[in-house]
Amino acid sequence: MEVRVADFKITPAQINMSGSAITLNVKNDGPTIHNVSIRDSLGSTLIHTKDLKPGESETVSGTLPTGNFITFCSLPGHEKPRNQRNARYQPTVGPFWTR
Repeated sequence: MEVRVADFKITPAQINMSGSAITLNVKNDGPTIHNVSIRDSLGSTLIHTKDLKPGESETVSGTLPTGNFITFCSLPGHEKPRNQRNARYQPTVGPFWTR
């Protein structure tokens, strides 16, 4: 799944996947450093990229249980409502991923 991060924006706004394994190809389209992190409802970060320089990309993989998640940039001041995506993951039901 292709994911783009820029200043206060993560696209796509909704990601649909099936199964518990996910792979995200993340690219920083913004003019400053960004990352993409996935947090569960308890606040634990489950999957994250390194800090990406402008134009830089990284592929991250992992598994997620069924639940609700937030995808966000974890740099100070970057986690704003416009730069978060709510996620609902149901690995037994495809397509999924609303991050």
